[in-house]
Amino acid sequence: MEIMQELLRQRSRLLQLLETTDAMIEQCRNAPAAQAAETPQIPLNPNEQLCSLCESPAFFKGKSVVAVLFPDGTRVEASTWKKFVEIIMRRCNSDPAKHRTLMDMRDRTPGHKRQLLSCTPDQMRSPLMIDDKLYMESHYDTETLLKIMLTRILDSVEYDYHGIYVVLRRASTL
Repeated sequence: MEIMQELLRQRSRLLQLLETTDAMIEQCRNAPAAQAAETPQIPLNPNEQLCSLCESPAFFKGKSVVAVLFPDGTRVEASTWKKFVEIIMRRCNSDPAKHRTLMDMRDRTPGHKRQLLSCTPDQMRSPLMIDDKLYMESHYDTETLLKIMLTRILDSVEYDYHGIYVVLRRASTL
């Protein structure tokens, strides 16, 4: 019985540590230094706006994505947030070291109800195929999907996304 109580105490401490770490990561993401990097000067359509991926995921809620702009200047069209996440995850996966880490994370990255990364789509509600035997659960709202991708996956594999920009559709002003 004492062992069980000690395990429960340790579990509680771990959960507190995870919450503190998540809060610190979020603070770093929102720090002025992280946003001080200059926005690249690329031609945009009048109905488009450019935002850093380092913005708080809540910022993107209710907004329409148009494309992903990578640090090397590559622009990849993305008509949905799910497609946007797929593009970034595939770019991350294309690095051999990141690929190995992502493969190691399969079935070891739990969400609330399902694994976030898995080797099979079987138990996922909306699987996103990143690579052969690498699937990501994508059945989330925009904010949650971006938060999971950034904090639970990309930060874990140490993928630098600070130079990635989101091309958004400007809200029409009628």
